[in-house]
Amino acid sequence: MAAPWLPLSERLTEREAGRILAKLREHGSCWRWTGSTDHDGYARVWYRGRNWHMTRLLVWVLRGEAVAAGWDVAHQCHHPSCCNPAHLLVQDRRSNRAVRLAVAQRERRARPDIRWRRFEQQCRQHLREIYRYG
Repeated sequence: MAAPWLPLSERLTEREAGRILAKLREHGSCWRWTGSTDHDGYARVWYRGRNWHMTRLLVWVLRGEAVAAGWDVAHQCHHPSCCNPAHLLVQDRRSNRAVRLAVAQRERRARPDIRWRRFEQQCRQHLREIYRYG
């Protein structure tokens, strides 16, 4: 990785910027990544011989901050594929995990379990068949 104090033009060439921008799509205030992702849906990009998390690359390229080991780039919007620099926040890993856990718990409470809904649908279907055929 080049030094963070390098000028932006040396951290990201025009060709590299074009490749990255071609894979971004606006979705509300988020910039959704349409390129390669990891198993959790986080954007990945090949940059100068290395596979990067896109968020870490953006923080380094645009802000000049190298993200140290034990620190994460968190999404304030909670969308893993978002690459909008305004939504990215560098946090220590413990804080990031605590926030992710709280958001996941809130989402679970907000919507019923999909598997339970499928089970209910199957039960209703079964009851209809019993009623229909006796």
